[in-house]
Amino acid sequence: MNDMKLIMEGWRDYVKTLDYTDPRVYIIEGKENNTQKSLSVLFEESRKGLLTEQEVLQMWRKSVLYESQQLINENVMEKLAAGWEAVKRGGQWLTDKVMQAYAWAVKQFNNFFINLYGGISMA
Repeated sequence: MNDMKLIMEGWRDYVKTLDYTDPRVYIIEGKENNTQKSLSVLFEESRKGLLTEQEVLQMWRKSVLYESQQLINENVMEKLAAGWEAVKRGGQWLTDKVMQAYAWAVKQFNNFFINLYGGISMA
């Protein structure tokens, strides 16, 4: 039993060092009117009876779809692919410019997943 207690204490200490981001949820209220709330706030509203768990999950689902569409609209995946191909072809100036675009696209993709699941910031 002491070993498990020691492992859990080590785990708690490790978790304290992580940079946690509370996921934000876009509340879709129309084509032009989107607000944001943190997922923890929505769950708190659910615990208070202001929202049902089903409503929270539906809001989260719509938010994920909205953010996924934003990635598509910004052509993030295409920029990642184009950047990688240009880097493989070479040329210092081109490589520098492409790496800047690639870094931007990776950051956008990373931010999407951090917001989607919360957790550790990798940027």
